[in-house]
Amino acid sequence: MVQKLLTAMNDCNEWGVVYILDTLSGYIPRSSNEAESIMERVSSKLAHTNSAVALSAIRLILKYMDYLSHPDSIRAYNNKISAPLITMISR
Repeated sequence: MVQKLLTAMNDCNEWGVVYILDTLSGYIPRSSNEAESIMERVSSKLAHTNSAVALSAIRLILKYMDYLSHPDSIRAYNNKISAPLITMISR
């Protein structure tokens, strides 16, 4: 079901994407690999022009970082979300 939601996200408008990301935020990944796979698919939404989409992606990534087992992956995702957060603060 998660893969279907991630695929459907490409066909949705921005508010549909927000809804899907918020729904996926409540999902508990079964493994570190699954969490990282989902985060990788969602990370493209960090550069979205709609700040609600970017914030939903940030929220999901922050929640899923708890399930990562490699410190290098955690550091990489911290770096990925820092630029969108700074951009939103400066607006």
